[in-house]
Amino acid sequence: MSEVLGNILPLFTLVLIGYGGGRSRWMNEEMVKGLSSFVYYLAIPALLFRTLGRGDIVQALDPQILAVYFTAVFLVMAVAWIIGSLLFGSRPQELPVLALGATYSNIVLLGIPLIYALFGAPGLLPIMIIVTLHSLILLPLTMVLIEFGRGAGNSMRHALAQSFVAVLKNPVILSIIAGIAFNLSGLTLPGSVDRLASLLGGASAPCALFALGATLSAYRLGGDFRESITLVALKLLLLPALVWVLATQIFSLPPVWVLVATLTAALPTGVNVFIIAHQYQIYVARTTATVLISTAVSVVTVTALVVWFGQAN
Repeated sequence: MSEVLGNILPLFTLVLIGYGGGRSRWMNEEMVKGLSSFVYYLAIPALLFRTLGRGDIVQALDPQILAVYFTAVFLVMAVAWIIGSLLFGSRPQELPVLALGATYSNIVLLGIPLIYALFGAPGLLPIMIIVTLHSLILLPLTMVLIEFGRGAGNSMRHALAQSFVAVLKNPVILSIIAGIAFNLSGLTLPGSVDRLASLLGGASAPCALFALGATLSAYRLGGDFRESITLVALKLLLLPALVWVLATQIFSLPPVWVLVATLTAALPTGVNVFIIAHQYQIYVARTTATVLISTAVSVVTVTALVVWFGQAN
């Protein structure tokens, strides 16, 4: 147990240090934006491309994890939708944002660095499969449902096209596609290029975790905390529980893949949920609170999950 805690607590401590840097203004808004851009456009894409571009990794990809993960996601979205409608009386255009807040994981800034630090390249494989379709499915779906709730047919088609274009330009997804294509080509990276990719990829975990904390420092709690706490419970407890049940009782995923899928589901709500809420000016305060509270609580829940898996195995 002490070894597990020794591996995972420093990762969350980096998030806390980043949060302190943002709150104290030691890291101003432009500095945070620059660091986040480095992580998003260079460090993590280099890590993913290098991992997928080497060896027989592509042949080990198993699409079963998609059935496990997204079945659980859609079940929890349905539960959140019902709770929002019946218990909180949310408006039709608010329900998609509420459902997204209960299911959308912070994979890029927290999940990938966390999984890589704990499991190395073998752990990256399953999370890369999930992240490839994570935004491609959930973000366009949410935007279309928001427009549907508003009753705006033309805007709905525009939102769908706009979101798909944005996702397809995503550097994380592009790096995964490029890595698979490079792997299948049979080519190998020249030594100096491989070393450069290794250096960039090695910087992804500490920089991403610090940037996440600094980014969260600009958010403020607000809105109805009953709703935010409900979304946090669905996100951090129900979703990973469903993923674990599906992965172990319905499907037969390898042990590391079960752990990675469950941890990915247990991650806090991603900042993209806030971005969509802010873009449409829907559910903004409650979404902000969900992101902040889920991130804080996940320090305990994710650590407990890793410890539990470590003892079980």
